[in-house]
Amino acid sequence: MEYVIKIFLTIFFGAIIFFVPRFVERKTLAYLLASFVFVVYFVLLSLIAEANIIYVLLLLSLFAFLLYVIFSSYIKGFDELDRAIDFLERRIKEYESIVSLNISSQDFPGRSRKIYNFFSLLFSRLQDEVDRIKTMNNFLIYLTNFARYSLSESDKKRFLVEVGNFLEYVFPSKSVSVVMMEGDQPEILKGKEVIEPFISQIVYGKFEDSANKYISFPLSKNGKYYGFIVIFGNSSEIERNFIFIVSKFVESVLRRIEKEEEIELKAVTDPLTGIYNRRYFMSRLEQNFAKFKRTGKSYAVVIFDIDKFKKINDALGHVVGDEILKTFASVIKNNIRKYDIAARFGGDEFILLLDEIDKDNAINVVKRISTRFSLSEEIKTLVEDGSYVSWGFAMVDEAPSSYEEIIKLADKRLLKAKELGGGRGVWE
Repeated sequence: MEYVIKIFLTIFFGAIIFFVPRFVERKTLAYLLASFVFVVYFVLLSLIAEANIIYVLLLLSLFAFLLYVIFSSYIKGFDELDRAIDFLERRIKEYESIVSLNISSQDFPGRSRKIYNFFSLLFSRLQDEVDRIKTMNNFLIYLTNFARYSLSESDKKRFLVEVGNFLEYVFPSKSVSVVMMEGDQPEILKGKEVIEPFISQIVYGKFEDSANKYISFPLSKNGKYYGFIVIFGNSSEIERNFIFIVSKFVESVLRRIEKEEEIELKAVTDPLTGIYNRRYFMSRLEQNFAKFKRTGKSYAVVIFDIDKFKKINDALGHVVGDEILKTFASVIKNNIRKYDIAARFGGDEFILLLDEIDKDNAINVVKRISTRFSLSEEIKTLVEDGSYVSWGFAMVDEAPSSYEEIIKLADKRLLKAKELGGGRGVWE
């Protein structure tokens, strides 16, 4: 029954989109109405079903049909329009050459004066028509870019900038600003010089200010702000409604991007510890090796192993074992830089890539991680005798033949550290 409703909605709204431009004389208004109908369809489809393959196919099919209806009125016969524009521009240049001679209607007697006035007005109107056609052509380019970014963009910042460009073109007499929220901090992506004096008011809830002639359209989800679209200048009710519809559509696109980011993060993250998994680490290690070959910038790889972890697990249970793993992952994350890569390599083994660092500094980082783990209050609470790690360390220039070689060398040194009794590291 759900599929029947989806298909019925697609056919019904598709028919409306098809017939609106044929009964509304003003084409711009007709296509705005058709676009509004598509947004209504999008909202209804979202309410009745989760996003599955049928949902996506129906949505894309109607969106493609909407673009076809809009484009068919303009693209059909564009060759003829180009020829007409070329003809008009040649006539206008001829007219401009006459005007440049400073000839006025007073220089023509009787009926000739009327003919001159007629052609003067005609060429003026033709120039206006050429400008209008060029404007519509540019609008179609911006609309196409907006549609493309809505469907395929995976970066929130780039998408919001494109939204600002689109609205700025639709409303050339107004200043458009776009703000993106990074946590609680606003980042102005567009129109910084206009919005900067009012940014605190907008972010903390003053969305409209008639004295300063701006209105803000929040982009939010469950009370969380993605950002704001801000329009400066007097706006009619129709303009406000149009921007409101655009803002709601933008919210849905931002939710799509956010969902894709969550899926991508889950694919590269270890579910227990929250740090990267082995597959992601190996891909980054391969990239770093290529960078080393290209630039000579050094890096270190460290493999950690929690001493006597199996005995602790058997004696105290898997819950305690999991807490130890999470504690060690937390210690690593809190003691490395943002561009270093830490991952769970398997079981109780962890691996760390310290990028663009010399050997002495890298060893100091690893020693600090090892010491802070063994002295942490969480570990003392979980294990009476404490818990320690062994580690093997290698620099890339010690294994320059391939990116796998550095792991083999670090692992070999880890085994040596375990043979020496554990709770220590080997780096030579």
